[in-house]
Amino acid sequence: MPDVILSEKYIYLFDQDYSQSLYQVDYDGNVLNSIRFGNDDKLNINGINNLVVKNNKVGVVSRGSKIIWFDENLKDEKTEIMATKAHYHLPFQNGYVSFVNRINEEIDFDFVASDESGIIHTAIPIDRNEYGYVYKPYSPLAKYKDQILFTKSFNDTIFVYNEKEGLMPFTKVDFGSSTVPDDQFLKIQDAFDMMNFFNAKKHSYLSGEVYPIDDQKALIGITIKGSGKLGLWDIDKGSLVTYPSLKDDFKSNMELFQISTVSFGKTVFGVSGEYVKNSASESFKNSLEEGYEYSFFLLVLE
Repeated sequence: MPDVILSEKYIYLFDQDYSQSLYQVDYDGNVLNSIRFGNDDKLNINGINNLVVKNNKVGVVSRGSKIIWFDENLKDEKTEIMATKAHYHLPFQNGYVSFVNRINEEIDFDFVASDESGIIHTAIPIDRNEYGYVYKPYSPLAKYKDQILFTKSFNDTIFVYNEKEGLMPFTKVDFGSSTVPDDQFLKIQDAFDMMNFFNAKKHSYLSGEVYPIDDQKALIGITIKGSGKLGLWDIDKGSLVTYPSLKDDFKSNMELFQISTVSFGKTVFGVSGEYVKNSASESFKNSLEEGYEYSFFLLVLE
Protein backbone atom coordinates (compact mmCIF):
# COMPACT_ATOMS: atom_id res chain seq x y z
CA MET A 1 0.00 0.00 0.00
CA PRO A 2 1.54 3.37 -1.00
CA ASP A 3 2.24 5.93 1.71
CA VAL A 4 0.05 9.05 1.53
CA ILE A 5 0.44 12.36 3.36
CA LEU A 6 -1.41 15.66 3.00
CA SER A 7 -0.36 19.29 3.05
CA GLU A 8 -2.68 22.25 2.66
CA LYS A 9 -2.08 22.40 -1.11
CA TYR A 10 -0.98 18.90 -2.10
CA ILE A 11 -1.37 15.18 -1.70
CA TYR A 12 1.97 13.38 -1.63
CA LEU A 13 1.97 9.68 -2.54
CA PHE A 14 4.98 7.38 -2.33
CA ASP A 15 4.76 4.07 -4.19
CA GLN A 16 7.68 1.96 -3.02
CA ASP A 17 6.74 -1.31 -4.70
CA TYR A 18 5.55 -0.65 -8.26
CA SER A 19 6.73 2.68 -9.71
CA GLN A 20 9.26 3.43 -6.92
CA SER A 21 8.23 7.07 -7.20
CA LEU A 22 7.03 9.98 -5.11
CA TYR A 23 4.09 11.89 -6.60
CA GLN A 24 2.77 15.37 -5.87
CA VAL A 25 -0.95 15.59 -6.64
CA ASP A 26 -3.35 18.52 -6.29
CA TYR A 27 -6.81 18.15 -4.77
CA ASP A 28 -8.37 17.95 -8.24
CA GLY A 29 -6.44 14.74 -8.85
CA ASN A 30 -3.80 16.18 -11.21
CA VAL A 31 -0.24 14.86 -10.91
CA LEU A 32 1.94 17.98 -10.71
CA ASN A 33 5.39 16.50 -10.17
CA SER A 34 7.04 13.15 -9.55
CA ILE A 35 10.47 11.80 -8.75
CA ARG A 36 11.73 8.24 -9.09
CA PHE A 37 14.14 6.72 -6.59
CA GLY A 38 16.74 4.04 -7.28
CA ASN A 39 18.84 1.53 -5.38
CA ASP A 40 22.20 3.27 -5.22
CA ASP A 41 21.59 7.01 -5.09
CA LYS A 42 21.58 9.42 -2.19
CA LEU A 43 18.06 8.31 -1.28
CA ASN A 44 17.84 4.53 -1.56
CA ILE A 45 14.35 3.20 -2.33
CA ASN A 46 14.79 0.38 0.20
CA GLY A 47 15.74 2.74 3.03
CA ILE A 48 12.68 5.01 3.00
CA ASN A 49 10.66 4.90 6.24
CA ASN A 50 7.91 7.52 6.04
CA LEU A 51 6.94 10.92 4.63
CA VAL A 52 6.67 14.20 6.55
CA VAL A 53 5.40 17.64 5.50
CA LYS A 54 6.13 21.23 6.52
CA ASN A 55 4.68 24.30 4.79
CA ASN A 56 3.55 22.27 1.74
CA LYS A 57 7.04 20.80 1.29
CA VAL A 58 7.59 17.07 1.63
CA GLY A 59 10.43 15.30 3.39
CA VAL A 60 11.43 11.66 2.99
CA VAL A 61 12.77 9.89 6.08
CA SER A 62 15.78 7.83 5.01
CA ARG A 63 17.06 4.89 7.07
CA GLY A 64 15.44 6.40 10.15
CA SER A 65 18.28 8.86 10.67
CA LYS A 66 17.81 11.77 8.25
CA ILE A 67 15.15 13.61 6.26
CA ILE A 68 15.70 14.61 2.63
CA TRP A 69 13.56 17.71 2.03
CA PHE A 70 12.16 18.68 -1.37
CA ASP A 71 10.77 22.02 -2.49
CA GLU A 72 7.31 22.44 -4.03
CA ASN A 73 8.69 21.34 -7.42
CA LEU A 74 10.12 18.15 -5.88
CA LYS A 75 13.67 19.42 -6.27
CA ASP A 76 16.20 18.36 -3.63
CA GLU A 77 16.43 21.20 -1.09
CA LYS A 78 18.29 20.10 2.04
CA THR A 79 19.15 17.18 4.32
CA GLU A 80 18.22 17.23 8.01
CA ILE A 81 19.99 14.88 10.45
CA MET A 82 17.71 13.49 13.17
CA ALA A 83 18.53 13.48 16.89
CA THR A 84 17.91 9.73 17.01
CA LYS A 85 17.42 6.90 14.58
CA ALA A 86 13.78 5.79 14.57
CA HIS A 87 11.33 3.99 12.32
CA TYR A 88 8.80 6.85 12.22
CA HIS A 89 9.27 10.60 12.71
CA LEU A 90 6.62 13.34 12.96
CA PRO A 91 7.31 17.10 13.11
CA PHE A 92 6.02 18.65 16.34
CA GLN A 93 6.55 22.20 17.57
CA ASN A 94 10.29 22.97 17.28
CA GLY A 95 11.38 19.39 16.73
CA TYR A 96 10.09 15.86 16.29
CA VAL A 97 8.39 13.01 18.07
CA SER A 98 9.60 9.58 17.02
CA PHE A 99 8.64 5.90 17.27
CA VAL A 100 11.85 3.90 17.45
CA ASN A 101 10.24 0.48 16.81
CA ARG A 102 13.40 -1.41 17.82
CA ILE A 103 15.56 -0.27 14.89
CA ASN A 104 18.04 1.61 17.11
CA GLU A 105 20.32 -0.47 19.33
CA GLU A 106 21.67 2.64 21.05
CA ILE A 107 18.45 3.74 22.73
CA ASP A 108 16.27 1.59 24.98
CA PHE A 109 13.00 3.46 24.52
CA ASP A 110 10.27 3.28 21.90
CA PHE A 111 9.16 6.92 22.18
CA VAL A 112 11.54 9.86 21.74
CA ALA A 113 10.91 13.61 21.58
CA SER A 114 13.61 15.99 20.34
CA ASP A 115 14.24 19.61 19.40
CA GLU A 116 17.19 21.62 18.04
CA SER A 117 19.19 20.83 21.19
CA GLY A 118 18.74 17.06 20.89
CA ILE A 119 16.66 14.49 22.76
CA ILE A 120 14.39 16.09 25.38
CA HIS A 121 12.20 13.15 26.43
CA THR A 122 12.14 9.35 26.25
CA ALA A 123 9.43 6.90 27.30
CA ILE A 124 8.24 3.27 27.01
CA PRO A 125 11.35 1.22 27.83
CA ILE A 126 12.27 -1.59 25.46
CA ASP A 127 12.85 -5.00 27.02
CA ARG A 128 15.74 -6.50 25.05
CA ASN A 129 14.77 -9.96 26.32
CA GLU A 130 11.54 -9.80 24.32
CA TYR A 131 11.35 -10.99 20.73
CA GLY A 132 12.26 -7.97 18.59
CA TYR A 133 9.41 -7.94 16.11
CA VAL A 134 9.62 -4.92 13.77
CA TYR A 135 6.56 -3.94 11.73
CA LYS A 136 5.69 -1.19 9.25
CA PRO A 137 4.13 1.72 11.20
CA TYR A 138 1.65 3.85 9.23
CA SER A 139 0.34 6.35 11.78
CA PRO A 140 1.60 5.57 15.30
CA LEU A 141 1.90 9.30 16.06
CA ALA A 142 -0.69 11.98 15.33
CA LYS A 143 -1.28 15.61 16.24
CA TYR A 144 -4.27 16.18 18.51
CA LYS A 145 -5.01 19.77 19.55
CA ASP A 146 -1.62 20.97 20.86
CA GLN A 147 -0.48 17.48 21.83
CA ILE A 148 0.53 14.16 20.28
CA LEU A 149 -1.31 10.84 20.42
CA PHE A 150 0.85 7.72 20.33
CA THR A 151 -0.07 4.06 19.90
CA LYS A 152 1.90 0.91 19.13
CA SER A 153 0.84 -2.52 17.98
CA PHE A 154 0.02 -5.38 20.41
CA ASN A 155 -0.79 -2.82 23.12
CA ASP A 156 -4.06 -1.75 24.74
CA THR A 157 -3.11 1.83 25.69
CA ILE A 158 -3.15 5.10 23.75
CA PHE A 159 -0.72 7.67 25.10
CA VAL A 160 -0.65 11.47 24.95
CA TYR A 161 2.46 13.67 24.86
CA ASN A 162 3.14 17.31 25.56
CA GLU A 163 6.45 18.98 26.38
CA LYS A 164 5.40 19.99 29.90
CA GLU A 165 4.24 16.59 31.19
CA GLY A 166 5.95 14.17 28.80
CA LEU A 167 4.31 10.96 27.57
CA MET A 168 1.43 9.71 29.69
CA PRO A 169 -1.29 7.01 29.36
CA PHE A 170 -4.40 8.68 27.94
CA THR A 171 -6.93 5.88 27.52
CA LYS A 172 -6.99 2.10 27.69
CA VAL A 173 -9.07 -0.27 25.58
CA ASP A 174 -10.48 -3.19 27.57
CA PHE A 175 -10.02 -6.30 25.43
CA GLY A 176 -11.00 -8.60 28.30
CA SER A 177 -9.57 -12.10 28.30
CA SER A 178 -8.16 -11.73 24.77
CA THR A 179 -5.70 -8.98 25.80
CA VAL A 180 -2.10 -9.77 24.86
CA PRO A 181 -0.35 -10.93 28.10
CA ASP A 182 2.49 -8.74 29.36
CA ASP A 183 4.96 -11.59 28.99
CA GLN A 184 3.78 -12.74 25.53
CA PHE A 185 6.88 -11.56 23.66
CA LEU A 186 9.18 -13.13 26.24
CA LYS A 187 7.71 -16.47 25.18
CA ILE A 188 8.29 -15.85 21.47
CA GLN A 189 11.75 -16.97 20.35
CA ASP A 190 11.76 -16.68 16.57
CA ALA A 191 9.78 -15.89 13.41
CA PHE A 192 8.05 -19.28 13.56
CA ASP A 193 6.70 -18.49 17.04
CA MET A 194 5.56 -15.09 15.77
CA MET A 195 3.71 -16.73 12.90
CA ASN A 196 1.99 -19.04 15.38
CA PHE A 197 0.97 -16.00 17.43
CA PHE A 198 -0.76 -14.49 14.40
CA ASN A 199 -2.28 -17.77 13.24
CA ALA A 200 -3.75 -18.56 16.66
CA LYS A 201 -6.11 -15.58 16.31
CA LYS A 202 -6.92 -15.54 20.00
CA HIS A 203 -5.59 -12.12 21.01
CA SER A 204 -7.00 -8.61 20.58
CA TYR A 205 -4.93 -5.44 20.51
CA LEU A 206 -4.38 -2.01 19.02
CA SER A 207 -2.72 -2.31 15.62
CA GLY A 208 -0.66 0.86 16.01
CA GLU A 209 -2.61 3.43 13.97
CA VAL A 210 -4.39 6.55 15.23
CA TYR A 211 -6.09 9.17 13.04
CA PRO A 212 -7.73 12.16 14.79
CA ILE A 213 -10.56 13.43 12.56
CA ASP A 214 -11.46 16.41 14.76
CA ASP A 215 -11.04 17.61 18.35
CA GLN A 216 -13.57 15.08 19.66
CA LYS A 217 -13.10 11.93 17.57
CA ALA A 218 -10.41 9.71 16.12
CA LEU A 219 -10.24 6.53 14.07
CA ILE A 220 -7.92 3.82 15.40
CA GLY A 221 -6.77 0.47 14.05
CA ILE A 222 -7.75 -2.58 16.09
CA THR A 223 -7.22 -6.32 15.69
CA ILE A 224 -9.88 -8.53 17.27
CA LYS A 225 -8.76 -12.16 17.34
CA GLY A 226 -7.11 -11.97 13.92
CA SER A 227 -9.68 -9.71 12.29
CA GLY A 228 -8.80 -6.11 11.46
CA LYS A 229 -11.30 -3.45 12.54
CA LEU A 230 -11.66 0.32 12.47
CA GLY A 231 -12.56 1.89 15.78
CA LEU A 232 -14.39 5.22 16.04
CA TRP A 233 -13.16 6.66 19.32
CA ASP A 234 -15.14 9.44 20.98
CA ILE A 235 -12.33 11.07 22.92
CA ASP A 236 -14.52 13.26 25.11
CA LYS A 237 -16.94 10.48 26.08
CA GLY A 238 -14.29 7.77 26.27
CA SER A 239 -16.39 5.43 24.11
CA LEU A 240 -15.34 3.22 21.21
CA VAL A 241 -17.43 1.68 18.42
CA THR A 242 -15.78 -0.81 16.04
CA TYR A 243 -16.59 -1.44 12.39
CA PRO A 244 -15.28 -4.15 10.05
CA SER A 245 -15.03 -1.49 7.33
CA LEU A 246 -16.37 1.85 6.21
CA LYS A 247 -18.49 2.17 3.07
CA ASP A 248 -18.47 4.78 0.34
CA ASP A 249 -22.19 5.37 -0.15
CA PHE A 250 -21.63 8.52 -2.21
CA LYS A 251 -19.97 7.30 -5.40
CA SER A 252 -18.37 3.87 -5.61
CA ASN A 253 -20.36 1.74 -3.14
CA MET A 254 -17.05 0.14 -2.09
CA GLU A 255 -16.16 -1.12 1.35
CA LEU A 256 -13.00 0.55 2.63
CA PHE A 257 -10.73 -1.25 5.06
CA GLN A 258 -7.48 0.72 5.19
CA ILE A 259 -7.09 4.42 6.00
CA SER A 260 -4.17 6.06 4.19
CA THR A 261 -4.08 9.33 6.10
CA VAL A 262 -6.18 11.93 7.90
CA SER A 263 -5.37 15.64 7.92
CA PHE A 264 -6.81 19.10 7.24
CA GLY A 265 -10.36 17.81 7.70
CA LYS A 266 -9.89 15.09 5.08
CA THR A 267 -9.90 11.31 5.55
CA VAL A 268 -8.16 9.51 2.69
CA PHE A 269 -8.56 5.88 1.66
CA GLY A 270 -6.24 4.34 -0.92
CA VAL A 271 -7.39 1.41 -3.06
CA SER A 272 -5.92 -0.39 -6.05
CA GLY A 273 -7.52 -0.31 -9.47
CA GLU A 274 -7.94 -4.06 -9.25
CA TYR A 275 -10.00 -3.64 -6.07
CA VAL A 276 -12.11 -1.00 -7.80
CA LYS A 277 -12.71 -3.40 -10.70
CA ASN A 278 -13.85 -6.17 -8.35
CA SER A 279 -15.77 -4.13 -5.79
CA ALA A 280 -17.11 -0.84 -7.14
CA SER A 281 -20.59 -0.28 -8.54
CA GLU A 282 -21.06 -0.59 -12.29
CA SER A 283 -22.10 3.05 -12.59
CA PHE A 284 -18.87 4.17 -10.92
CA LYS A 285 -16.69 1.90 -13.08
CA ASN A 286 -18.44 3.11 -16.23
CA SER A 287 -17.46 6.67 -15.34
CA LEU A 288 -13.75 5.80 -15.36
CA GLU A 289 -11.28 5.84 -18.23
CA GLU A 290 -10.24 2.63 -19.95
CA GLY A 291 -7.39 0.88 -18.13
CA TYR A 292 -8.40 2.20 -14.71
CA GLU A 293 -7.65 -1.19 -13.17
CA TYR A 294 -3.92 -0.40 -13.50
CA SER A 295 -4.23 2.82 -11.50
CA PHE A 296 -4.27 3.63 -7.80
CA PHE A 297 -7.26 5.50 -6.39
CA LEU A 298 -7.51 7.94 -3.51
CA LEU A 299 -10.98 8.46 -2.08
CA VAL A 300 -11.06 11.69 -0.07
CA LEU A 301 -13.80 12.15 2.51
CA GLU A 302 -14.23 15.73 3.73
